[in-house]
Amino acid sequence: MAARIIILLLVFGALADFPGLLQASKTVKIALSKRTSMQAGNLGQPVTSYYTSMDFGTPPISFNMLIDVNAREVWLPHHLKLGMVYQRLNYRNGYRKTGSTTSLKEPDSKYRIEYKGCDLTGKAYRDVIRFRDVTGTILPVKFEQRFIAVSSASSDIFNRFTPADGVLAFSPWPTSESGSDTICLAMKRANLTGELRFGLELNQEFESQSGGVLTIGDADMSKIEGDFRFHHLVTINGNWEIGLQQVMFGAHTIDVCQHQVSNRAPCSALISTTSDDIYGPSEAIKTMLRFLGFTDVDTHAPLYEIDCLKVATAPTLTFVIDGINYTLPPTSYIKKKVDGFYFKSTTCYVALLPNLSDNKWELGTSFLSQYYSVFDIERRVVAFGKRKSN
Repeated sequence: MAARIIILLLVFGALADFPGLLQASKTVKIALSKRTSMQAGNLGQPVTSYYTSMDFGTPPISFNMLIDVNAREVWLPHHLKLGMVYQRLNYRNGYRKTGSTTSLKEPDSKYRIEYKGCDLTGKAYRDVIRFRDVTGTILPVKFEQRFIAVSSASSDIFNRFTPADGVLAFSPWPTSESGSDTICLAMKRANLTGELRFGLELNQEFESQSGGVLTIGDADMSKIEGDFRFHHLVTINGNWEIGLQQVMFGAHTIDVCQHQVSNRAPCSALISTTSDDIYGPSEAIKTMLRFLGFTDVDTHAPLYEIDCLKVATAPTLTFVIDGINYTLPPTSYIKKKVDGFYFKSTTCYVALLPNLSDNKWELGTSFLSQYYSVFDIERRVVAFGKRKSN
């Protein structure tokens, strides 16, 4: 589904729980698409991608761009389709400087960037970016953006079923290591938006292809019911990472900080739009699996499948952040997956997985889809509000 853009002038009142007033700001609203790829995860679990269609250059070439709130570089594939690079980058079309009348190659433009443990090499360009509406029509909303056109990759980036061609950067840092503007800053410079802030409403309905709405330039307060709470970032590493005080699994308290006591680092959780599941320290995940009735727990084992009917009696999962309880229903961590090609069957699995890389918590789209989220780049805070019922 192509992106749907609406430029609105929204007027927000003062919010006691938000640093500063949300005043009248220009915003750009983008309707997101989503696709769930079965067995695409490292343990064979489904992976849901949230993306939007964007046009680069003149005449335009359309790319499906993955929404990544922790990415610092906007990148897409180069037109050179060299062997395995074509398969690794998963693109149908590539960016070609000579094919665009509005393209500018940046001086000293060759760059090597890192994305999710993969080294990408390419050249930096500056060109016009456009959005499309739901009918595929190019809209007059356009701006210049610096990006990396990637021509080689050290390893696989996307699963071959992933619909994304490139990545849109929404890091809390307004500029990247190569000096590129993130999307929010580029649109603000073009006077399309009012604030270095964006709001996110994600849809996780299993059968739906609608991914939700991304509002760039401010938050859409009409989506929020009740109080609106903000949380300061606890790191300066360029990620949306916030402090985590406690985790409750039903009536049981889960130890969240044991793995970080030695270096006295604060307990924290990474907010992510590129993972569906909830990741945590191995011992914490083992504890929750045992509460669900699994006796022989091995966090290096494949997915733990569970009877889909048990979702009705499974405990809630609560994350305590700055004294605020954010409670998720069992459907946020007991998920459906479809097996088989010709003869399909639907089963359920426990989407509580060990974070084997750094033993920290990661709250993905299962968490974000329960709330309306606001990411403020200038103030370095993230906020969550209860979503209004449809």
